[in-house]
Amino acid sequence: MFRSACLIFNPSSGQGNPVEELTAIRETLGSKIDLDIHPAHNKKHDIPQAISVAVEQNTDVIIAAGGDGTVADVAAALRNIQIPLGIIPRGTANNFATAVGIPQDIHSACDVILSGRLRTIDTAACNGKLGLLQKSVKLT
Repeated sequence: MFRSACLIFNPSSGQGNPVEELTAIRETLGSKIDLDIHPAHNKKHDIPQAISVAVEQNTDVIIAAGGDGTVADVAAALRNIQIPLGIIPRGTANNFATAVGIPQDIHSACDVILSGRLRTIDTAACNGKLGLLQKSVKLT
């Protein structure tokens, strides 16, 4: 089980109420794990900064709470860092979370993280950009 987590929370993801969803995450994880919350208002700046802090603090797991874009951005920032990634789907489609079997319900997704069970997935890179589920190319 993880003792500490860096939660990267994108309040703009999905169609739910971000305040209620963050409260649900805090209620589910907060009593069982030391949770350091980092809002991702500006993903290009906030995600790398949050991960840098997590690395300095020897955080056990990084959690991305957002949609496919947030998850992909966090995964890309973790590319050469040996910290597991937990996912709490909060987007509109949540295609990646669905593809790897992560529950769409916030409480259930948090329970998966709390279980501490790790799973390795394959990724691909194209022109230096990480792809989790698929990449498209345009041939000219």
